[in-house]
Amino acid sequence: MLVVPLSELVERLDADLLALGTLSVALFTVNVDPTDTTVLADLTVGQPSWCTAVVLTGYSAVAPVAGVPTATWSAVVFTNTGGTPVDVFGYYVSDETAGLLRWSERATGAPITVPAGGTFTVFTQYTRKNQP
Repeated sequence: MLVVPLSELVERLDADLLALGTLSVALFTVNVDPTDTTVLADLTVGQPSWCTAVVLTGYSAVAPVAGVPTATWSAVVFTNTGGTPVDVFGYYVSDETAGLLRWSERATGAPITVPAGGTFTVFTQYTRKNQP
């Protein structure tokens, strides 16, 4: 069985993420359960303007968290400025430079209704595990 040392996984993940273009996070409001075939266009249908992409900032160099290489960014708070409640199904991270979906996640308990004036916070993390 091939096993990669944790220090190597940390180094590789950090290099991979730094090689990407500008990463942005946005909310999706369509009832999609993302899979490995989901593309950016699947998640942006009918997206209210307050849910659109916000550039991720506050990148922390990859560090082991409970033995798993983990990259983190500052939390992003989305505020519903639309005047009516909106159902949010999850978030996605896209590469603004390449115009590609990098990853997405359906929210636990989706949909989550965000009332007018309410907020939805995304805590973005990316991990890479050694596969047994």
